[in-house]
Amino acid sequence: MSAIQPETTIAEIVAERPSRSRVFEELGIDYCCGGGKSLAAVCDKKGLSVDETLENIAAEDSRPAGKELDQLAGMSLSELITHILKEHHDYLKRELPRIQALADRVAERHGERDNRLIDLARVHQGFAEELQLHMMKEEQMLFPEIRQMDETGVTVGSPGPIAMKISVMEAEHENAGVAMEKFGQLTDGFAITDECCNKHRALLQGLKELCDNTHQHVSAENNILFPRAKAMEEQK
Repeated sequence: MSAIQPETTIAEIVAERPSRSRVFEELGIDYCCGGGKSLAAVCDKKGLSVDETLENIAAEDSRPAGKELDQLAGMSLSELITHILKEHHDYLKRELPRIQALADRVAERHGERDNRLIDLARVHQGFAEELQLHMMKEEQMLFPEIRQMDETGVTVGSPGPIAMKISVMEAEHENAGVAMEKFGQLTDGFAITDECCNKHRALLQGLKELCDNTHQHVSAENNILFPRAKAMEEQK
């Protein structure tokens, strides 16, 4: 295992051991959409100590509970795609409509009290629509091509290299990151207050879980699947 340097990017740190994402989640560091920044740059922006952050990472590395997440790095590309479809795409297809229904209902009932709830429903709708289209492109075009390359060593798919399609997916991940940041802003960090009705509480909890799952989803793609697929394609 390579030593982490201040100039090592967040993406590289998580790609080596995905369980390290827990440390960045606790520190409020974007390890998926903003993973291209160096550890030093991110710590400087957040007012964090690089040394203390490295100590936290070392402590996480020593925990046996991280082994399940770290198995992602040892999967084949085809196995990783299967994991993403099962743990993330299926989750999104189930949760996005449910959360949108909650957001619409809460905005209708309480939007006059807090007009941010109206904005929240609108932002989630755009987020959901883009993610649904994003998943369709992955499932129908990108993932089958990566599987074929992984299993047969050749790529025969729609026009354009896999790397070009990946760049489109990464840009869409950036859009998702912006929306998730907006969710946090509009909900004061998903804070549940005494005045929240049960549907509002369910909405906030659902959004928090949605963001957690999507961060893991994007990290698996941006930090593991996509770099390895591009590297394999370059070798063909």
